[in-house]
Amino acid sequence: MIAEQKNKIYKRSESGFTLVFAVVLSAIFAGLLVSVLYYLKINNRESRNDIYKVQAVYLAESGNNKAMAQLNIKSYPEIEGIDFDSLGGDDDDDDFFDEFDDEDDDFFDDDDFFDDEEDEDFDDDFDDEDDERAFLASIPRYVNFFHKFPYYVNINSGAIITEPSYLALIQEQRLRIEANRQTAQENGTDYQDNEILIEEIYFPLPEVNVKKIGTINFRKGTHLKPGLKIPLAQKIPVELKQKNIVEEFYNFVPDYFEEIPKPVLRGLSPNYAAQGEYLDVFLDGDYLDNLLPEFRSSDITLYEGYDSRASIEIKEEAKTGRFDFKIGSKKANFFIVPKLTGADPPIIDRVLTPQIVNGQDQFIIMGSKEKINGLRITGENLSVNGKPPIIVPDGIGIKIDITSFKKDLIVFNIETNRALVGSHYFSIFTPGGQSSSWVFNIEQSIEQVPEDPNIGSYSTLLTLLEVNSLSNMPIQSYVDTAAGRPESASKGSGRPSADGDNVQRQNRKRGFDLLRSDLELVWKVETIATVNNRSYKETRVVRRTAPRAEAAITTNSEVTFGQSDIIVSGRLQAITRLEESTSSGDKTIYVEGKDPDEEFFSSRNEISSAFQSGQAVVEDFSAFNQADASPSGRGFRRGGIVSIVSLNRSNSYTDFSIIQETGDRTITVDPEFDESHYVGDEVIQFIPAVITPESIRERDAKRSLDPPGAVASLPGRTSFEYVFKTKLDRMVDWTEGKTDNTTVPSSLNNFYEGYFGLHVIEGTPNYVGGNALYGQGTLIVDTTQGGINPSGGTVSIGGSKVPSVFKGVIYIIGDLQISGKVDLSGAIIVDSPRDNSNMRISGSGTINYDPTGLTIAIIHIPFTEELRSRNLIKVSGQAEILEGVKGQRR
Repeated sequence: MIAEQKNKIYKRSESGFTLVFAVVLSAIFAGLLVSVLYYLKINNRESRNDIYKVQAVYLAESGNNKAMAQLNIKSYPEIEGIDFDSLGGDDDDDDFFDEFDDEDDDFFDDDDFFDDEEDEDFDDDFDDEDDERAFLASIPRYVNFFHKFPYYVNINSGAIITEPSYLALIQEQRLRIEANRQTAQENGTDYQDNEILIEEIYFPLPEVNVKKIGTINFRKGTHLKPGLKIPLAQKIPVELKQKNIVEEFYNFVPDYFEEIPKPVLRGLSPNYAAQGEYLDVFLDGDYLDNLLPEFRSSDITLYEGYDSRASIEIKEEAKTGRFDFKIGSKKANFFIVPKLTGADPPIIDRVLTPQIVNGQDQFIIMGSKEKINGLRITGENLSVNGKPPIIVPDGIGIKIDITSFKKDLIVFNIETNRALVGSHYFSIFTPGGQSSSWVFNIEQSIEQVPEDPNIGSYSTLLTLLEVNSLSNMPIQSYVDTAAGRPESASKGSGRPSADGDNVQRQNRKRGFDLLRSDLELVWKVETIATVNNRSYKETRVVRRTAPRAEAAITTNSEVTFGQSDIIVSGRLQAITRLEESTSSGDKTIYVEGKDPDEEFFSSRNEISSAFQSGQAVVEDFSAFNQADASPSGRGFRRGGIVSIVSLNRSNSYTDFSIIQETGDRTITVDPEFDESHYVGDEVIQFIPAVITPESIRERDAKRSLDPPGAVASLPGRTSFEYVFKTKLDRMVDWTEGKTDNTTVPSSLNNFYEGYFGLHVIEGTPNYVGGNALYGQGTLIVDTTQGGINPSGGTVSIGGSKVPSVFKGVIYIIGDLQISGKVDLSGAIIVDSPRDNSNMRISGSGTINYDPTGLTIAIIHIPFTEELRSRNLIKVSGQAEILEGVKGQRR
């Protein structure tokens, strides 16, 4: 019996699990379910975080791309006397010279500057450049210059004077003209004013004050100097949520369905009336015709409202103050002001902010959605008999509340709610009348982005890192010959003598043209984007600079000369003599130094050194300071190539090095010189005629290079990234793209045939015969066709009856052969993808290194991203960008 009971107790139920086992199994399943749900929750959270990160990174990249697009959109120069419509240019900005009219209405004569027939002598200087001027006006430009406190340059001689000197000359001339006019009247004769105006001879130097870069406008008087910050976007909201497909289907609006436009109200005119007055109020807005106006006051009677007009009457006993005006869903403020009683009118002296902002205590600016408390108006008669004044602003979205008032003081708060950006004003009304207006500006406020995971925001800030003016950038004036090509006279570089007199001093005076200027600029572009409290910042360095070319020909190939009369010219930049002998391996050499008696001969310093405009040093028009005999005073510069040449042997520039720094009488180089040199040997900084890692036959180096033997073996100077500081694809992205057309353009416009600006060609052109090269700017030829043909091809440049003529930079990925008649100036860079390649030069003509050809190459070069400058990091928010520009907005 007991055994049967035991068996019964431990006998497993045939219908299922034991209770204990079921409980344990349920607990296990519950634990697994909790774990799965927990990890699903983590995975979902991390997935959302990844999505928010991707969205924020996308917004940051997009903000920087938009900034680069704003920089790269080209604008046209604005020059008085040129019809841009006939040239196909944009003329949507104010006239260039109108910028000066605010300061001096007589700055320019009303007559057309370029077509003034009375000033025949003056016009003769420009007759040969009429076509060039019209042609230049049609060139898309990045920069339009203007000045607030400029230096002035004589457009005939190149002489520079300061603004006080310029104004003194104008005053002197005006007094002389007026005296001559009075003399003529006294003598009873007609006065003939044939004197050329000073304003027509001198122009402000277009150096570092600009009006516009791309589509970015600059306030008048803004100096482009390193550290300048420009906000391009401040917390701009972006909707990220994609609409549901079903929702889009049911809310689809056919193209033929005309949606009723929403009414728009921009203002009332006038927006105030006195007690007992009857008047018409005109409404500024759109789609208001079918709506009936409504005034929220029993003291205002509406008689009729039609065609954006409302006829109203104010009761004699109406209460003064601010009242609501409504039309449809739009609201505005309307003011009832006191009747005149003959009291003294109010006078506004100053309007002061509660605290000084950037040294300014005057109320002059606020945001479009901002509130400022505690503003103070000081003046006279600001209230009459203790009654409150009425302050009436001019626009919608501006609310003013008076907190206290006295006869000489009003304290008030002002709030804007999506007020229109621009200039606004307010006036004070009392029984004594209306005061004068106080003008202030409203700028776009930082948007307050709602806390919605489907809405992100971004802010973008530009910071100027470098600025370099390319003043008097020469645009060659072409004169057609019978052969259909321009006459071109090659100028030798000249050789400075050892006593320090540089050939550039002989050409200090030169013509000047307002259009012949441009800027090299380097910006840091930062965008911080935020999505659901996740913020990421992308930073780039973008630049627009002239190509880096350091010789007339730079190549990684061997260079040989055939039956050639072609001269490849470099340039001698500075020269001095050794004061002490050097040994092989020396890095510091002693040269002629400063004049020890310089302080006793200060009168010798007749030529000014580089001057400043703002805080950016501009070009020194007077070359070097003759009184400074130090290496830097003679023109030696850091980064320059320097060689020591013996006077007792034939010229050889093979023992060269790179200048690291200069002292009063020393030059430090790296690497060291290989040979020993002696007192009296010439120390020369030079631009090589040819840079190549291969050797050139001594006979060719002496016969075909100028200076003879001016060749340097410097590897790594031909890569695209080294020359242009960016990648080819990145440059193409911001230009008109590549072409496979290898034919030189013709009939580009009425004033020019050939290449102009920036051209990128994929192919292997032969610029010979009827397809001879012709143009100026930057020509890039990729014979590898983007890598499709890795070994590349050989470009031919030559000519017979018609020479190949080009001024600027020619960059070739491939090989090059030069033959026939050529006139090439600027620089040629050849980056051959082949081993043991050879550049053969034959024919006649010149290939000159010309620094003006490098500056001319900047036309049409876009802002591009600098190599290895892109950086993406996680940040806490957008405060660093918003705070960085807060001080500049006020």
